[in-house]
Amino acid sequence: METNLHTAHEILADFLETWDDDALRDMTLPDYVGIGRKDTFVQYVENKTKPLGSIGGMDSSKFGIWERRDPSHQPGRFANVGKYSWPRRLPFATAAEVFAAIKTELLSIVAAARTGNFAVIDRPGILVDFFKWKVAFLYSNERLIPIFSRDVLAGIAQGLGLPGNPKKLPVWDIQQAMVAGKPFGMNIYQYARHLLDRYPSARQRKHDHDQQGTGQTGRRRNTRKASTGKNTGTLSRKGTGPTTVNQEHNRLQEILRARLEAQYGKDNVLLEHNYVDLKVRTPEGNVLYEVKSAAYASDCVEEALGQVLRYAFHHRTGQEDAVALVVAGKFPPNESDSAYIAFVTGQLNIRFSYMAIE
Repeated sequence: METNLHTAHEILADFLETWDDDALRDMTLPDYVGIGRKDTFVQYVENKTKPLGSIGGMDSSKFGIWERRDPSHQPGRFANVGKYSWPRRLPFATAAEVFAAIKTELLSIVAAARTGNFAVIDRPGILVDFFKWKVAFLYSNERLIPIFSRDVLAGIAQGLGLPGNPKKLPVWDIQQAMVAGKPFGMNIYQYARHLLDRYPSARQRKHDHDQQGTGQTGRRRNTRKASTGKNTGTLSRKGTGPTTVNQEHNRLQEILRARLEAQYGKDNVLLEHNYVDLKVRTPEGNVLYEVKSAAYASDCVEEALGQVLRYAFHHRTGQEDAVALVVAGKFPPNESDSAYIAFVTGQLNIRFSYMAIE
């Protein structure tokens, strides 16, 4: 089954609206996992978001704790208390203790995924790689590549020529290599399918990912007073965009504003003046910054290009001339991104660049 990009974004938006910050903070053990409920966290991660990347093919121990359908059946290789079971390696006496530790780990994974601090997700914990990297993907703003099977990742690592035993490499090392090779114009679902098709050792386990999506994908006012600040809290909104809107754009905008104010002085940096995300007044003229929160630099440029050219058009006379346009995104460009940005730069007769904020 193939999922187009619009459908993938709707599935992801539904997940992020259902399991937003409030839901994660208030999540109880029955909300996390339970027999007969289709709205638990693990149901969403494993089944409702399956078209975004499969984590099938492993028993419920991947969730860290689970409810047994038959409480009288107590498998010997697990700790069994009441109706719940968990791996014996965990040093906990009650289901509540196990869940508290899992919830803490999940919140840490979500925070790391949102900020791009992916390396910490590889640290040993309660949850297995298979599950925690699917969770990380769902909160990563589509930065990660949706392939989670360790065997499949090992096949791709071998195909990409990564040094070391491919089955023992940190997942983030493999993800970094995949991210670095993502071509411009190919969304992450298409790219995941491309990787599975390209490397024979990964292709042997491609059936684990058969549900993986491949993707296909009034008058405006020209003046506005500058703002004094931005809301960086969480805002849920369903739609066709890739994620529930969590104000990542505003967070990045505030980081960039602080950096520019430190460099040019607070009086020379304007926030959202005439709809420009950030305008910097320099002796040579105005430098206009457009902030984008897309996961890849080329996507940021593609989304911003029309906007920054319109801004330059409205700043084309007198003291309002724009001397440079800058698209600012979260991550640095990979090789394919850089080639696209160089092409765009060469087509324009105004200084144009991309910068990574973090």
